Amino acid sequence: MGLMDKLNKKMDACIEKGNARVEYHRQKYEALASVCTVSLNEIIGGHDFTCNLAVGPDKVVITPIEAKHASTTELQRTDILEVRIIDTKHIETKGKSVVGRAVVGGALLGGVGAMIGGMSGMNPKVSEVKEPHLVITYRDGDNLMYREFRKFLMDRGVEKAYKALMS
Repeated sequence: MGLMDKLNKKMDACIEKGNARVEYHRQKYEALASVCTVSLNEIIGGHDFTCNLAVGPDKVVITPIEAKHASTTELQRTDILEVRIIDTKHIETKGKSVVGRAVVGGALLGGVGAMIGGMSGMNPKVSEVKEPHLVITYRDGDNLMYREFRKFLMDRGVEKAYKALMS
C-alpha cells in the first residue's frame, strides 16, 4: 500500500466519522500530489498573509494559513493567462551602533578615536533592496483577476513556484 493509498484511506475514514480533520488530510493529499508546494506571503490590500501554493499538473491550489476569513482557492491551469516575476524595489534603512563604534575608535586611537568612531555611526545605512514578486493573472468567469505573492521568510519560493507554473 503506497503513501497515496494510505492518505485516501485516512480521508475516507474521516469523512465517515464526520471528523473535522478531513480538511487537513485533503490539503496533505493535494500537497503530496502536486508538482511543487511552497509557502509564500500573499499581498492582499497592502498586508501579507502566509499561504501555501500547491502547483499540480491540472490546477493550482492556494490555501491560506493565517487569514481565517479567506478560503482555499483552486485555479485550473487552463484559466491561468500569465505568470511572471516582477522585481519591486524598496528602501531599507539600518541603524549603526554609535556606542560600539566609539568603543572601537577609543580602543584604537584614544579619546579622538572615540569621538570620530561615535560620529561615524550617526547616519543610518540606507540601501535599495530588490524583492521578486510572483504575479498570477487568471480568468474568473468574465473577469480578469490577479494574485500577488512574495517570499515567505528567507526561502526561494517565488522562483520555485514560477518554474513549476511554467513547466
